[in-house]
Amino acid sequence: MPDFAGEKAREIFGDYHGRALLDIGISGFKLDECDSSDYTGGWSFPDFTRFPSRVDGEQMHAVFGLRYQQSIWQQFKSRNRATYNLVRSSGALASPYPFVLYSDLYEHRDFIRGLLNSGFSGLLWCPEVRDAKDAEDLVRRLESVVFSPLAMVNAWYIKNPPWKQLDRVKNNADQLESDWQSLEARCREIIKWRMQLVPYLLSAFEAYEADGMPPFRALVLDHPEDAALAEVDDEYMIGDRMLVAPLFAGESERKITLPQGEWCDFWTGKPVRGGTTFAVPGATERIPVFVKNGSVFPVAEIGQHAGSPESAKLRARIYGDGSLSWRGGGPAGRGLTLSWDGVAKKGNVRQVGEDAGRYSVSAWEQIG
Repeated sequence: MPDFAGEKAREIFGDYHGRALLDIGISGFKLDECDSSDYTGGWSFPDFTRFPSRVDGEQMHAVFGLRYQQSIWQQFKSRNRATYNLVRSSGALASPYPFVLYSDLYEHRDFIRGLLNSGFSGLLWCPEVRDAKDAEDLVRRLESVVFSPLAMVNAWYIKNPPWKQLDRVKNNADQLESDWQSLEARCREIIKWRMQLVPYLLSAFEAYEADGMPPFRALVLDHPEDAALAEVDDEYMIGDRMLVAPLFAGESERKITLPQGEWCDFWTGKPVRGGTTFAVPGATERIPVFVKNGSVFPVAEIGQHAGSPESAKLRARIYGDGSLSWRGGGPAGRGLTLSWDGVAKKGNVRQVGEDAGRYSVSAWEQIG
């Protein structure tokens, strides 16, 4: 057990990972088994353990995940490399760390509750896809994942992707479902949504760095005066203009509460009045997503990974009158601003600073 409370152990552990893994191109890690969860049978070191750094087991449980992150992050910083990672234990003061929390507990609703509640301390949460009861469950979990801080399909334990065969034994025996292509096609479409969201997500994280506003958060953080939102624990904001209400497998309908104001359906552009609660059928094809009426919203072309050239090639969607401009690509005074002239029906692109020229806009689309 590494004594991560001691600098020497962090150096030895980190240096190995740096030389053996970062230097061959590894860009991120999943830091597992560091939480000593009460739900996992007490597998970790006992509280009366004594470490060379003179901390005891109880103290180590409190700092183990934090120091674990530090030992890895330091290796990226020393190489001046950006990174994005997962960890199973963190702390309220770790919001500046490039790590996302996850858990081995697996209720879909618990994952969504964890995602939005983590935002109260500035932390991020990953509702990973690791298993599914059936095709509907897989699709609903994957939809949540692509609208989350880190989109992870955790399929290390199976030979083939889960959409080819959900049963673990059959999957590893290459006994694929006869019609797996149809489920794969739907999952591929959902993953493409993620690629289209990359510029918007980057802007949400830039705001997170600049002013501390969590990019994923409970509705009440944006609307503290709205009493109807106080108990809403299954919807959340992404950035300054997007609201997500995940669907859950096996439920006949899904109730949605929208904050005060005017909203638009993200997919169709149809106006939706805020300050209301309504239901959508559980069989709704796409995850319910809404944007503030008036939003200019960037959508990227679809590439193979988040850093592909396609992610800088944009189409600008206009919802309503387009009066809510979008800015991304860098801190204040830099980057890209997309604005819409509703009278002239014309879009304007402004790029300044070192990021000028990074993005291109191929089309302006009025949605709805």
